[in-house]
Amino acid sequence: MNIGSLIRHVCQKHLCPSLRVVLLTLLVLVVLSVGKAPTAHADTFDIPDGDVQALIDAINMANTSANLDTINLAPSGNYILTTLDNDIEGATGMPSITRKTT
Repeated sequence: MNIGSLIRHVCQKHLCPSLRVVLLTLLVLVVLSVGKAPTAHADTFDIPDGDVQALIDAINMANTSANLDTINLAPSGNYILTTLDNDIEGATGMPSITRKTT
Protein backbone atom coordinates (compact mmCIF):
# COMPACT_ATOMS: atom_id res chain seq x y z
CA MET A 1 0.00 0.00 0.00
CA ASN A 2 1.50 3.35 -1.00
CA ILE A 3 1.18 6.59 0.97
CA GLY A 4 -1.66 7.96 -1.17
CA SER A 5 -3.70 4.79 -0.70
CA LEU A 6 -3.06 4.86 3.02
CA ILE A 7 -4.24 8.48 3.28
CA ARG A 8 -7.39 7.73 1.26
CA HIS A 9 -8.03 4.68 3.43
CA VAL A 10 -7.78 6.73 6.65
CA CYS A 11 -9.99 9.49 5.21
CA GLN A 12 -12.68 7.06 4.00
CA LYS A 13 -13.04 5.22 7.29
CA HIS A 14 -15.96 6.23 9.41
CA LEU A 15 -13.85 7.72 12.16
CA CYS A 16 -14.71 10.69 14.25
CA PRO A 17 -13.16 13.82 12.68
CA SER A 18 -10.74 14.45 15.55
CA LEU A 19 -9.35 10.90 15.40
CA ARG A 20 -8.99 11.22 11.64
CA VAL A 21 -6.99 14.44 12.09
CA VAL A 22 -4.73 12.78 14.67
CA LEU A 23 -4.09 9.78 12.41
CA LEU A 24 -3.37 11.95 9.38
CA THR A 25 -1.03 14.15 11.43
CA LEU A 26 0.89 11.12 12.67
CA LEU A 27 1.08 9.73 9.15
CA VAL A 28 2.47 13.00 7.80
CA LEU A 29 5.06 13.17 10.61
CA VAL A 30 6.20 9.61 9.89
CA VAL A 31 6.48 10.30 6.16
CA LEU A 32 8.49 13.48 6.79
CA SER A 33 10.88 11.78 9.21
CA VAL A 34 11.58 8.64 7.16
CA GLY A 35 14.82 8.75 5.25
CA LYS A 36 16.28 11.73 7.05
CA ALA A 37 19.77 10.86 8.20
CA PRO A 38 21.36 12.79 11.02
CA THR A 39 23.46 15.64 9.76
CA ALA A 40 27.15 14.85 9.86
CA HIS A 41 29.21 17.45 11.63
CA ALA A 42 32.89 17.80 10.91
CA ASP A 43 35.01 19.40 13.62
CA THR A 44 37.63 22.09 13.18
CA PHE A 45 40.56 22.13 15.58
CA ASP A 46 42.55 25.37 15.85
CA ILE A 47 45.87 24.51 17.46
CA PRO A 48 47.73 27.35 19.22
CA ASP A 49 51.42 27.86 18.57
CA GLY A 50 53.51 25.36 20.53
CA ASP A 51 50.57 23.43 22.02
CA VAL A 52 51.76 19.90 21.25
CA GLN A 53 49.17 18.28 23.53
CA ALA A 54 46.32 20.08 21.71
CA LEU A 55 47.71 18.82 18.40
CA ILE A 56 47.97 15.24 19.68
CA ASP A 57 44.41 15.45 21.09
CA ALA A 58 43.08 16.84 17.79
CA ILE A 59 44.70 14.03 15.79
CA ASN A 60 43.32 11.40 18.17
CA MET A 61 39.81 12.90 18.01
CA ALA A 62 39.94 13.21 14.21
CA ASN A 63 41.03 9.57 13.98
CA THR A 64 37.88 8.47 15.79
CA SER A 65 35.51 10.73 13.84
CA ALA A 66 33.49 9.54 10.85
CA ASN A 67 33.62 13.06 9.41
CA LEU A 68 36.24 14.97 7.46
CA ASP A 69 37.74 17.04 10.27
CA THR A 70 40.11 19.98 9.85
CA ILE A 71 43.21 20.63 11.95
CA ASN A 72 44.53 24.19 11.65
CA LEU A 73 48.04 24.89 12.89
CA ALA A 74 49.11 28.38 13.94
CA PRO A 75 50.74 30.36 11.11
CA SER A 76 54.53 29.96 11.46
CA GLY A 77 53.83 27.83 14.54
CA ASN A 78 56.47 25.68 16.23
CA TYR A 79 55.56 22.36 17.82
CA ILE A 80 58.47 20.79 19.70
CA LEU A 81 58.05 17.08 20.29
CA THR A 82 59.85 15.85 23.40
CA THR A 83 58.30 12.43 24.07
CA LEU A 84 57.63 9.29 22.05
CA ASP A 85 53.96 8.84 21.20
CA ASN A 86 54.18 5.57 19.25
CA ASP A 87 56.45 3.49 17.06
CA ILE A 88 53.86 2.00 14.68
CA GLU A 89 55.48 3.60 11.64
CA GLY A 90 58.84 4.27 13.23
CA ALA A 91 59.51 6.26 16.38
CA THR A 92 57.46 9.44 16.35
CA GLY A 93 56.23 12.05 18.77
CA MET A 94 52.82 12.28 17.09
CA PRO A 95 49.94 9.81 16.76
CA SER A 96 49.53 8.15 13.38
CA ILE A 97 46.86 9.80 11.25
CA THR A 98 44.48 6.97 10.36
CA ARG A 99 41.60 8.91 8.77
CA LYS A 100 41.44 11.57 6.11
CA THR A 101 41.68 15.10 7.53
CA THR A 102 42.22 18.52 6.00
